[in-house]
This record gives sequence, structure tokens and C-alpha cells, in this order.
Amino acid sequence: MNAKIILLLKSVFLTISYVAGILNRPITEEPYFGCQWHGGGTGSMLVCDCLPEAEVFHIREDSINSIDLSAIHLSNCNAVIFDTNAVRTMRGLREVQLNGIRNLTFEEFGLTWEGYVANIDINTPTLRVFIRNSFIEKISSYTFTGKISQVIFENVAISNMAPFAFSSLVQNQRIDFFNVTTENVHPQAFKKFTTRQLTISNSNMTFLPSRSFSELIVNENLIISNSTFGTVKSGAFLIHNPNRFEVTDSNFNILEGEAFRITTRGDVLFKDVHFNSSYSSAFLGISVNLAETSIRKTITFNTPVFESFDKDALAINSTSFDLRLVNVCIKMSCDCNSMDNVFMDIEQPEELYCLVQESYMNYVEFRNKSCILFASNATIIITVGVALILLVIMGGVLWCFFKKAYRCDKYGGADKKKKLSMIVPDGRTYRETELHVIVERTDLLTTDL
Repeated sequence: MNAKIILLLKSVFLTISYVAGILNRPITEEPYFGCQWHGGGTGSMLVCDCLPEAEVFHIREDSINSIDLSAIHLSNCNAVIFDTNAVRTMRGLREVQLNGIRNLTFEEFGLTWEGYVANIDINTPTLRVFIRNSFIEKISSYTFTGKISQVIFENVAISNMAPFAFSSLVQNQRIDFFNVTTENVHPQAFKKFTTRQLTISNSNMTFLPSRSFSELIVNENLIISNSTFGTVKSGAFLIHNPNRFEVTDSNFNILEGEAFRITTRGDVLFKDVHFNSSYSSAFLGISVNLAETSIRKTITFNTPVFESFDKDALAINSTSFDLRLVNVCIKMSCDCNSMDNVFMDIEQPEELYCLVQESYMNYVEFRNKSCILFASNATIIITVGVALILLVIMGGVLWCFFKKAYRCDKYGGADKKKKLSMIVPDGRTYRETELHVIVERTDLLTTDL
């Protein structure tokens, strides 16, 4: 009997141990995640290619054996969650690659990484993050913090980006968005860190609130190209110190006043940019970092298109910049009065083009042909008109005078229309009255008697 009890207890113990082993089994050992370890020593790499039946690849703190782990590559997973501090203790980690993730979620501090060394120098190891061909449900606050040198998004859709999603990054070299769509970007999603390069290319950002990019320092290049922006609120880009700031081949639906509050160390270029609705002073917030350069810089607008335009549409900080215009196209009908009011303060009107019968025409050329022709000859036209009127009046006065003088000379001053007066005796006095009219003539007296 005792032997049976002992045997039963052993069976229960083995069963519990087996179940506990399954529950505590590292996530990388789940067969449907298709994980394999490559390399060894200090260069081991975890590569997981999820099977279709795989559910949620949930990475928690210490859920992956991180001894000597240098890289994590996850591909083709239905769902991946980086929980709080998921990689914080993986001190040997240098790279995270996520590709083809159908639903990707980052909880707070999900990719926070600090490494070994507290002091920072050029040789301090950093983490690189690459996310491609994926849908990101949420980037929570403080997801990207710590020693992360590169964050690259390529062919990615981001549904929600919380405040401080990118914050307190150190040793960061680049943040790139290539073919990225963002829906809900909260204020201060990018908050107070330094990077060498920030690039937004072939991307679509539906709404950027004020201070979306807040207190960033970009030491080299701030590049926006081939991208579309829905609404960009005032102060959406609050960035300091780029040596190169360029916006090319892009479209802005609504660009509010001082949307760019950028302090640069170099020239600024807007080339082939379409502004559907650009508020007054949209570019007035761009200035030069006078603490690092004393040389005036240039803001160039090369072949932009403005759907609407007012006199402050191209207002710039003239104490820091010179304005250079090249083929500025304005989708407004050319009109002498309204165009003069709008363009009167622009220094280079010869580079402005407006619409004449749905075709662009140089504004100065239009003005010379349609507006200046009358304006330049207005004095002559008015003078000639007044002279003609005076001649007509004088002619009328002279005609009346000579006509009257002629009549007086011919009829002795008598009016030929005045009737003769005759005295006719009363018929009771004379029964018959004969009226004889004797015409007498007087001739000039002569001395011949």
C-alpha cells in the first residue's frame, strides 16, 4: 500500500514538474514561433520566423535568454508585443529587426536600452532598431529611450504615437521614416533629444499637432521629401540647429502660421512643394542660429505651388535670411487690382506666376500688358480729354458770338422775328379804310446836287 502511495506521489510530482516546465519554457522554444539561435559566444543571434498558426509573440522582461544575445530578428508574426522593459536587461543586444509583423505593440519602455556603461563616449555600444513592412498599433510613451543610435521605419503604418514615444535618446545618429503612414501623433511624441539626422521620405502624416517634434536638436540634416501632410499646426516642428533643412517634392494640405519653428545653421530650401492652404507667416518661424554663424543665409522657394496666397504668405525672418524666389506659381487668376495688393511687398515679382485662362503667366509680363499700359499713359489720356472738352466749349462760344454779330450787322440790331405794329382806326368812325403801304428808301447823301 505504501509503495502504491509513493508511486502515485511520484507521478503527481512528475506531472506538476512537466506542466511547470511547459509554463516556464522560454518563448523562443515554442515551435510555432520558429525560433533558431545562430552564432555563439558574444555574437549569438535569435531569428524567429513565425508560422501562420502563431498567435502573440509576447516579449517580457527576462522571457528570452539574453546571455550573449546580440541581435533579435522577428519575421512574419501575426502579433508581437514588447512589454515594459522587454530588452532593458539584454546588455549585449546591439540590433532589433522586425519585419512583416501584422500587429506590433510597444508598451511603455518597451525598447528602452541602456547597455553596460553609464558614461557616454563615441565607443559606447548602442542599439539599432529596424522596423519594416509592418503595422504598429501603438508606440507608447518612452518606448524609444536610452542608448539607441538608429531607428529606421520602412513601409510601416503607425496607428497611435503617444507623447514622449521618442524621448531622452542618447548617442542617436538617425531617425528615418521611409514610406510611413501615421494617423494619430500626439503632442511631444518626439521630445527633447539630439540626433544627427532626421528624415521623412515618401511618407503620409495625417495630422501633426503643435510640438509634435518638440525641442529636438538635429546637428546635420533635416530632410522632408516626397511626402504628404494633412494638417500641420503652428509649432509642429520645433527643431534646433540643423545645418541643412530641405523640403522637396511634398504636399501640405493645411500649413498653419509658424508651423516650422526651426533654428538653422545653413540655407533653407523649399523645392517643388505644393501648398493647398498656407496661412500667413507659415515660414516666419525659421531663423538662423546666430550663436554659431554670423553669415546671412538664404531661404529659397524653387517652383512651389500655392493654391491660395496673401501678402504675408512668403514672409520670412529678414534679419537672418535673404529671400530667393524661382518660378513661384500661384493658382489665382491674374488681376490688376488684387494682384498689386498681394504682391506689392514682394521683392522679386518677376518670379511670380498667376493664372490666365488656366495657364500660368509671368505676373510682371501680365502687368505690363494688361495693367501698366493704361496706368503709364493715364496722364496723357486725361490731358488730351480735357483739352478736347475745352476746344468743344470754346468752339461753341465762338460760334454763338459770330452768329449774333452777323445778324446785328445785317439787320441793324432788329430781330427779324419781331412783328410790325399797326394802328387801325375803329370801324365806327370810318366806313371804309384804305391802307397804303409806302416803302421809302433812303440813299446815301452825295455832294452832287
